[in-house]
Amino acid sequence: MRSHAMALEWALALAARRLRVYPAADSKAPICPNGINAATCDSFEVQQLWKDYPGTLVGVRTGAASGLDVLDVDFRNGGDIWLARQPDLLSQTRVHETRSGGIHLLFRHAGGLRCSQGRVANGVDVRADGGGVIWWPATGLPVQCTLPPAEWPAWLLALALPPTHPAQPAPMPPRHVSAYGRGALASAARRVAGAREGRRNCVLNAEAFSLARLIREGTLDERYVSEALTAAAVQAGLTPAEIARTLRSALQAGGRNV
Repeated sequence: MRSHAMALEWALALAARRLRVYPAADSKAPICPNGINAATCDSFEVQQLWKDYPGTLVGVRTGAASGLDVLDVDFRNGGDIWLARQPDLLSQTRVHETRSGGIHLLFRHAGGLRCSQGRVANGVDVRADGGGVIWWPATGLPVQCTLPPAEWPAWLLALALPPTHPAQPAPMPPRHVSAYGRGALASAARRVAGAREGRRNCVLNAEAFSLARLIREGTLDERYVSEALTAAAVQAGLTPAEIARTLRSALQAGGRNV
């Protein structure tokens, strides 16, 4: 049977890992007046929270506050159908079973990601900036995969992120571009699109610099590379001005690097 003391013990352990926690009622709602805004990773404050508002469930604030995002897959509302199409996800990152019979997949926080419902698929919700989740292992529910939270797969992050900029169509490759060139550019674009906040410009710079060699050799066309990497960088959340500066610098530097 769950107790306030057991919840506090788990809350302190999670706070020691820099996760911001808050007490929650059996309904999963925060029971402290400020809700998830009261979440803290300070051990003294955690103890005070549970003293003033003893809860049997431990909530964890998601997003930048804890450096953690959660993909909430609800099997009752179609999430199981979606998950069956990508079973590899269950072995790539930490997975918690939930009280309702679904699962939580935990990922490192991706900049710009906020809570959403059904954006990824029916029965698949995102808990990120502005949200929180119950830490179900604290209630004795199983952890299906004990790996540490991984970075979001680029394809999944693209589905989860809000459309902050108009979608840009993929550019058509010039006729002279080989299959090798198209493949190299596609791989580079995926890495750029999936780059996390704080690394986006660095990844864009590195990929553009590397592709400059293929431009020099005639394997790729500079305009084609610029258009494809720009579309990927917009998806990652960079502004057009940032993208243009980085591409100009990287392609020029890579072009000189014989």
